[in-house]
Amino acid sequence: MVEIKVMDKKWMLFVFEDDHYVNKFGSDSQAFVVPADRRGYFNADDLSLSTVKHELWHIYIAELPIGSARLSKSQFEELTADLFADQGDNIVRQARKLFKSLKKELE
Repeated sequence: MVEIKVMDKKWMLFVFEDDHYVNKFGSDSQAFVVPADRRGYFNADDLSLSTVKHELWHIYIAELPIGSARLSKSQFEELTADLFADQGDNIVRQARKLFKSLKKELE
């Protein structure tokens, strides 16, 4: 298990060997996050930096305080563009570090 902080919120991320991941979650995904629990799950066979970046983006979006907002597509696009402009470098840095930590979990 790897703990990370995103926007001052603690998330727990888990990486499972393929057979365990498929038995527990099915074979439909490479990874996924559960925002309500602040947890993320990765399949070791599909673990890549790209997958980590993808799931980390979901985590950042989940932490945006927009739960009750009814945003149009263009408003959401602007919001995520602002998030990327503000946090993009940090997200990529954090994803690289997280990828290394998750790989270590498999050793």
